[in-house]
Amino acid sequence: MHPTRVLASMLVAVLLAVPVAAQTPTFPDADVKKLGELVGDMYAKPAKPDPKIEKKREQAKADFAKEVDRISKGLGGTHILKCDTSWAAVFAEARELAKAPSGLGRATEFAVKRQLKDGVIEFKSGLLLPNGYDPKKRYPLIVSLHDEGADGREMTGLRYIEEVWMKLPKEKRDAFIILAPTHGPKAGGKEFRIEKGDQNSLLNVLLPWSDVVTKYSIDLDHMYLDGCGSGGELAALLSAFRPYNWAAVALREALPRNVQLCPNWSSLPVAVHHREGGPVERRKDNVDAMKIHKDAGVPIEFVPYPALDAARAKQARGSQENDPIAESTTAIADWFTSKTRAAAPDSVTYFTNRRGQRRAYWVELIDYEIEPTMSSVKAKVDRANNAVDITCENVNEMKITLSDRMLDLDKPVKVTVNGKPIVDKTVERSLEYFLKYYEGNSFDPGVVPSAEIMIKVPAAEEPKSGSTLDKG
Repeated sequence: MHPTRVLASMLVAVLLAVPVAAQTPTFPDADVKKLGELVGDMYAKPAKPDPKIEKKREQAKADFAKEVDRISKGLGGTHILKCDTSWAAVFAEARELAKAPSGLGRATEFAVKRQLKDGVIEFKSGLLLPNGYDPKKRYPLIVSLHDEGADGREMTGLRYIEEVWMKLPKEKRDAFIILAPTHGPKAGGKEFRIEKGDQNSLLNVLLPWSDVVTKYSIDLDHMYLDGCGSGGELAALLSAFRPYNWAAVALREALPRNVQLCPNWSSLPVAVHHREGGPVERRKDNVDAMKIHKDAGVPIEFVPYPALDAARAKQARGSQENDPIAESTTAIADWFTSKTRAAAPDSVTYFTNRRGQRRAYWVELIDYEIEPTMSSVKAKVDRANNAVDITCENVNEMKITLSDRMLDLDKPVKVTVNGKPIVDKTVERSLEYFLKYYEGNSFDPGVVPSAEIMIKVPAAEEPKSGSTLDKG
């Protein structure tokens, strides 16, 4: 078996499956194993061109087509792409994980390099693997983002793990894999100046994250974000733009800078841990705005802790500008454990003003307005009527991706946009589309769609003469 995709391709993946109560059809485990081996060969990416691997890939493609045809004939008319759990197992079988990593039970540091258009960028991160790590098990992952260093000193992800997460009781600590990217203006090396909230600041987290998810046995439905101070602000931004990756987010003495993005957390629990009278409470306008979203149903909670005197507060901050609230760490770990990712909820809300941030679960914006304008989409699945209802603003074109976990693709699918019916048809499943999507999303194999619908947003009608709107 071979790695199935270069890591950089994973950064644009969106997670697009919806769980259903009904049991889905499956095919035999022996077929799962065979297809998994073939998929691994089909998408092998050698470091250098290798004619032998290329020949093996072409043979695997031919064998794969034959196996799919054989298995399909045994399904009694059921389309093979309806076998969601079997395909998830196929793609999991195709992965090649680190089997005997070093440094178990202690924090270590690693680096990830990627070629960007402006040169090679390198990010360092701290990593904590549990004692007794077993690649046959799946581990929850905590991605933890440190604050700026105190008194102008440089802070690192390695130090954040050592000062914050190593204090977690061992039996709890060994339940997780913990990744802490070193981030900040100089995190990309001399050639790259990283500004708060820019695309490189997101890559600063996503590149190490994709590296860890590919190498180690991660439970993809239990990945969490944690951040303190400026790291918390980055966690808030990243989770707002990519809510589909995470099961929960914990912010320590941090709030989002752009509260307009909070509705993107409509299916993502977010907890703000803060000291009484501390930096969070002093940003009253942001807190009040977040509480309005909370009252509207966004799962935000505020967790207060007693204030500390000046001497104790300085000690509590350690190497960081803001207090990571040491006593919150166990509570955060326990809270994380109770949360499971909504891979693609029935209801999606997404606000964006950036060209590169346009995907939310099973919705992707294609033509929409960006800064200073905010574009938005709200989409809801109606399973009873096999339909999707969408409302949007400042969006001209989008697409939705579908699978049988989301709707019954044996029946016509209806789509309404801004009150206008625009689709009522049977959507054909496509094995070619299914595999192409997997190729760019191979680190999250359980959520691959089998079809998509392109949507042109209908123009708003001008009010008719003599109408109520016309009269004002």
